[in-house]
Amino acid sequence: MEIIFWIQFSLLTVFSLVVLTNFFSAPILSTSKFYVDSENLVSVMIPARNEENNIANCLESITNQDYQNLEILVLDDESNDKTTEIVQSLEKINPRVKLIKGKPLPQDWLGKNWACHQLSEIANGKYFLFVDADVTLSASVVSASVAFLQKLDAKAFSVFPTQRIKSFGETLITPLMNWILLVFLPLRLVHSTRNESFVAANGQFIFFEADLYHKIGGHEKVKSEIVEDMALAKLVKQLNEKFVTALGGNKVFCRMYSNLSEGMRGFSKNFYKGFSISPIAFLLFLFFMEFVFLLPIIFSFFNFKFLYITLFIALLQLMVLQISRQNSVIAFLHPLQMVVLCFVGIKSLLASLNGNLTWKERKIH
Repeated sequence: MEIIFWIQFSLLTVFSLVVLTNFFSAPILSTSKFYVDSENLVSVMIPARNEENNIANCLESITNQDYQNLEILVLDDESNDKTTEIVQSLEKINPRVKLIKGKPLPQDWLGKNWACHQLSEIANGKYFLFVDADVTLSASVVSASVAFLQKLDAKAFSVFPTQRIKSFGETLITPLMNWILLVFLPLRLVHSTRNESFVAANGQFIFFEADLYHKIGGHEKVKSEIVEDMALAKLVKQLNEKFVTALGGNKVFCRMYSNLSEGMRGFSKNFYKGFSISPIAFLLFLFFMEFVFLLPIIFSFFNFKFLYITLFIALLQLMVLQISRQNSVIAFLHPLQMVVLCFVGIKSLLASLNGNLTWKERKIH
């Protein structure tokens, strides 16, 4: 047990340095005052498939932007709910909103990639902002995004939104995304190095200079990629351009899932695929996560020494929650979250190997 203690303690020391780096230096979409004139058109593009519960709030937040030179394009991706009617009613009120009827999905494309590609072919802006329908923006987000690119001398960036969590089931799975991100990756390294190993992106909010988007081949280049956001970010780096990964702070928000079951389906879709590693390596990663972040808590019931590591883990969790603007009470659920992470990881791996991945009534190949 002694050697296990020191291995776990050493690993947590390394991870604490990553978390501390993110705590003090992770890029956050600026909340400071800035001036940006609206001479350049920004195309805000929203792929929407069966989003009747989200699309109105999303569009309201976009039409209320203080950046006025916008075109707002919504692609209805063969929805069978009231998405079309809701967008049409808003289109009548605000001339900047335009509804596009999506074309049937080609055999070699994934749904969201096809929807974004169709939007990009219609868009006229100097800047492209792709936003998921479950995202809402504060009034200054587009202005802040243009200023953000200029400040960091970059041509593309992505935001991990601040997640709105309203049910117990969501607390067990939604925070895991930021946990993995902020414990393993110093976000500053994403834009300070062109090494493709240091990359993270979130398709819920991704902003490009249009010229760069077309130069990398856009969504057509990643048409069959399940984790298309990461693939796009890597293409940017392959051109030796900077890519920035930021947190949403008090500007970009999302409610990804409404319950645990929905969250498990969503994470299963891209958890394994997002790592781009072999099945054996992925299983080793899951074991590693449980060894470092769950087993010390179990061992602390039998050996008092491991209580120090448990407190270490709790401190890391509290810091991640603080960076992510989540309720600190969620830290008490950390052991359950680690169990859920392992379960979802195995579920994601098996579904991928068996070709059983589905999302929004479509099979993902």
